[in-house]
Amino acid sequence: MGVVHVKSSTLPGMSGMVCDETGLWSQNEAKVVCRSAGYSGNLAWPVDPADMPDDVLPAQHYVIKNVKCVGTEQTINQCPHTDMCMAMEFLEKTFRCPDQYSGKAAAVVCGRN
Repeated sequence: MGVVHVKSSTLPGMSGMVCDETGLWSQNEAKVVCRSAGYSGNLAWPVDPADMPDDVLPAQHYVIKNVKCVGTEQTINQCPHTDMCMAMEFLEKTFRCPDQYSGKAAAVVCGRN
């Protein structure tokens, strides 16, 4: 089980977590993440961020939110999403995940098959 980290598509060299702002992180997103990590994607489960211990979810930069994958994409950045930072302000400020829904980092479990 792990928190999903991605490279920013708008700021080269920057990376951070995926915000599950809507609480809709699903099997499709988990498949894409597992496939991009070298697993087949056939055994992939989304993890409800509410089930993650707080110490696993450090307060750090979030780079994307509102991810909605079909499940066939090769990387999470190919899925429709919203960038949370668009400029070098990323270096000066922490982009937090809003708490209005689940408000935590997206996470997955990948299995070998």
